[in-house]
Amino acid sequence: MHVFKIETQVVRQLQVNIKIDLRLSLTHLTINEPIKYLLSVKMNISRNKLLLNMAQKGVQKEINEISDLCNLKETMQNAGQDSDTENELLIQPSDLQIEMDENFEIGSFNKSRPQITSPSILGPDTSATSSASGASSECSSPSSSVMSGRKRRKFTIDVTKKRRKCNKENWIDTKRKLLQNLGKKHLSRKGKEQKGKDMRPSCDNCKFKCDTKISEESRKQVFDLFWGLGNHVKQWEFIGKYTKRHMKRRITTDNESKRTQSVHYFLPLLLSENDSTVKVCKLMFKNTLSVSNQFIQSAMDKYDKTTGFCEEDRRGRHGKQTKLLTETVIQSVCDHVKSFQPVESHYTRKDTNKLYLDSSLNFSIMFKMYKTWAEENNLTDIVQTLRQYRDVVNSHMNVGFFIPKKDQCDQCTANKNNPPNESQEQITFAKHIQNKNSILNQYKWVKNEDGDKVKWNQVREIVVENSQPDKIFYKYDLNEKSALCIDCSKRTSRRVTQGNTLELRKAYGESLPITTAKYKDLMSLCQKNLIPPRYHDYYKNIKHTSAMSESEAADDLEREE
Repeated sequence: MHVFKIETQVVRQLQVNIKIDLRLSLTHLTINEPIKYLLSVKMNISRNKLLLNMAQKGVQKEINEISDLCNLKETMQNAGQDSDTENELLIQPSDLQIEMDENFEIGSFNKSRPQITSPSILGPDTSATSSASGASSECSSPSSSVMSGRKRRKFTIDVTKKRRKCNKENWIDTKRKLLQNLGKKHLSRKGKEQKGKDMRPSCDNCKFKCDTKISEESRKQVFDLFWGLGNHVKQWEFIGKYTKRHMKRRITTDNESKRTQSVHYFLPLLLSENDSTVKVCKLMFKNTLSVSNQFIQSAMDKYDKTTGFCEEDRRGRHGKQTKLLTETVIQSVCDHVKSFQPVESHYTRKDTNKLYLDSSLNFSIMFKMYKTWAEENNLTDIVQTLRQYRDVVNSHMNVGFFIPKKDQCDQCTANKNNPPNESQEQITFAKHIQNKNSILNQYKWVKNEDGDKVKWNQVREIVVENSQPDKIFYKYDLNEKSALCIDCSKRTSRRVTQGNTLELRKAYGESLPITTAKYKDLMSLCQKNLIPPRYHDYYKNIKHTSAMSESEAADDLEREE
C-alpha cells in the first residue's frame, strides 16, 4: 500500500482548502509507470477546475471520480508497456489520497512537478513522462467537452403552427367508449351506471370435460387478455384466431339443413411455454370471454383466414350521414374571417406565416357578426354553432388574435396603468379617445377614386406629390406599375353629406431636425458627389440638433478622414 500526496494550488476564487478523497470503486488498478499515473492525476485535477467550482457553489454535490479514472485507466493501458514488466505496481483505490492547497493556477503543470513521498518507487525509465503527458491530453477531452458551457434550449418558430385543435381523446363520449371496449364499468349517455364485464362460470355437464382441461387461473388470464385489447377489431381477430370452421360430419334429418358447417372453439394456455391451445365447447368459450353469440358470429363473418385480419369496423362509418361542414359552409367562414383583413406579425413576419386579427375580437364576437353577415348576404349554408365556426377557422386558416406588446400609445398605456382621478385629466383622455375614434372612422370609410374601400393593412407604398397635395397615391404591391389614388378634397363615405371637405391635419408644425451624426453623413455624401449636386443646397439647409456652420462641418469631415 502506498500513499501519494500532491501539493497543488486551488483557484483563488474558492478561498478555501479543498480536499478531495478519490476513492475508486474498482477492485484494483495496475500501472506500469508510477510517474505516468501521478502526472495524469495532476492533469486530471487541472482540467476539472470548473467541476470544483460547481461543487463549491453547491451546484454539483459530487464529482464523478469513477468515470474519469476509468477513462484514465483505459488510456494508460493503451499507452503503457506489457503487463509483465518488473516495475509493475498494484495500488488499492482506498489508499490513494490527493490534497490540494490554495494558489493553484491553471497551466502550472509544466512549472511544478509532483513531490512523491516514497522515492523508492521511481523507475529509471524517463520516457514515462512523455507518454504520460500524451495520455493525459487524451483524457482531457471528455470533461472539457462537457463543461464547455451551459446548454441552452434552442428556440424555433414553427411556421406551420396553427391554433390548438380540439382533442377528441379527452371527450367524455370517447372515454366512455374506451371504458366500454375495455369491459369496465362506466356511465351511459343518460347517466346510468353500466356494469363491467365479469368472467362467467365454466360449463358443468360437458362431453369435452372443459373444466378439467383448463384451470380457472388460465381462464382469468385469457379473459384479461381479451378485454385488455380495448378494440372491437382486435377482439374480433382474437375470436377468429381461436375458432375453426369445418364441414359438418353428420346429417340427422331428411330435410336439407341451413347449417353446413361446424365450429370448433379453442382457448390458449398462456401459462404453458409452447403457446398450446385446448379445445373447449362453445359455452366454455363464450363464458370465458364473457361475450354473446352475436359477437362471436360477427367476428367469424368479418375474419379472413388467409390474411389473419378482420375488416374495418363500419359502425358509424357508412358514409350516409348528413355532412354539416360542406365546402360551401367552409368557404363562407373563411370569407367572413378575411373580411376583417388579418395582417402579418409586425416583428416576426420572416419567421412565421401566421396572420393576426385585432385584439378586440374573439370567436364569440366573430360568430355573432358572422350570423348577421350571412343574413345580409342571403347565405343559407352556414355553420350553426360556435364550435363549428371555431373548428373551421383553426383547421383551414392560420390566424390568431394579436395583443400588442410594442408600439403602443403612451397616453393610453399610462391611463390604463394609472386611471385618471382628476376631472381635467379625464376630459383630456376622453378627447384623446374621441380623436382616435375619428381617425379610425376616417380610415374605415375613406374610398379611392374607383369607389373601393382602402385596405390599409395591405398598403405597401404611399406617395404624396407636391403638385397634387390633395391626392394620396398608394400601392398594394411594390411591383405594380400604376398606383391607386385617394382624393382628399371631398368625402367618399356614403354615411355623411357629400361635398364636405376633408381637411388633412398636420402631424407636426415644422420640420423635425435630424441628429448631428446624420447631418455629417449627408455632408460627406455631398462631398463625394454620391448625392447629385442639384440637391446639395437642400441637404446643407436641413435642421439638425446642434447648429453648426458649413466650415465647421467641413473641418470635422477632414479631421475624420
